[in-house]
Formats: sequence, C-alpha cells, structure tokens
Amino acid sequence: MLYVGVEKNPDSVIKARENIKAAGLSDQITMIEGDIFQLDKITDKFDYILAEAILTMQSDPGKAKILSGIRNCLKPGGKFLSHEMLVRDNAEQVRKSLSKSIRVNANPLTVSEWSKACKDAGLNIQQQQTGKMGLLNLDQMIRDEGLLGTVKIISNVLTKPSLRHRVKKMRRSFQQQGKNIGYIVFISQ
Repeated sequence: MLYVGVEKNPDSVIKARENIKAAGLSDQITMIEGDIFQLDKITDKFDYILAEAILTMQSDPGKAKILSGIRNCLKPGGKFLSHEMLVRDNAEQVRKSLSKSIRVNANPLTVSEWSKACKDAGLNIQQQQTGKMGLLNLDQMIRDEGLLGTVKIISNVLTKPSLRHRVKKMRRSFQQQGKNIGYIVFISQ
C-alpha cells in the first residue's frame, strides 16, 4: 500500500521527505506539496484520507470546501478519518475563548454539527468516538510526542517568553472550558 502525505509548507515537505528516506520508507510513503483548499488539483484517488485537527481551525464554508474536496479524492468505498475538537456545551463562548487564546479561528463543532457538515459534503459518518481533550496535558503529551519530543516542547516553552505566554493562555483556556470541550474521532465514507 502506498501512503501519500499532503503538506502546504515547502520546508516541511523537504523535512518529511528526508525523514521518510532516513526511515527507509520511500517505496511506501510519498510526500507532496499541496493545499488542503485546493484538493481539486490532486488527480489521484485514495482508499483512505486522514486529517488531524485541520477542520476545527476552519470557518464553516472552509470546512465545507475541504470536506467536499476530500470526498472527491476518495476512491469508491474509500474512507475519511479525522480527529478534531468537539464542543459539548456553550458553543459560542467556547469558540470565542479558544480563538482568543489560540489566536486562530477555532471553530469546533458539536457531534451533530460534525455529522451534518460531513453529510452536506456527501460523506456519512459510520463510526465515531468522543472523549476528554488532552491537549497540553503532560501525560497526553508524552503519549503523543514521546518523552524526547515532550522535553523539546517544554524546553522551547521555557526558553521563549512569547511562546510561554501563549501556551499558558491556551492551557488556561483549555482548563476553563474543560467540561465544554473534547475530541471527536470519526470515520466517514
């Protein structure tokens, strides 16, 4: 099976290709430069497409465009897997708080809104799981990034005052909104 990664940042594409080659996986993984908003320029069709927290940071029209592009890139019977932020309650307050602390358009949806967004794009959620958000939680960071990766992140936060200030604001917002936010993982077809 061939895996294809799509990344907008040219430097990240180069780094990813170097890592793929160093891991001896060049015959299994290809990295291409592309824009999630221009999936129509990708002519290949895929069995699976995975998105990691891309949709949450988009407006509703942005989500619709991306989801439609994803649907069009799937082979018949292909599946789209995504891991996104979920809002459980007080949606407008949560979105405002997250956008202010993260400094990007954070637009998490409810379970029913994620389902509707997918359905409107021609995708039907077949399976989903929700749970407590673990972003900026030390135990979760170690599981996600590994010990060395977590140490690097902490080192950057401790040595870069502007980053430290931003991360503290984000963490505070996540803690304040803890009961109202979570994650959703879904598979759609």
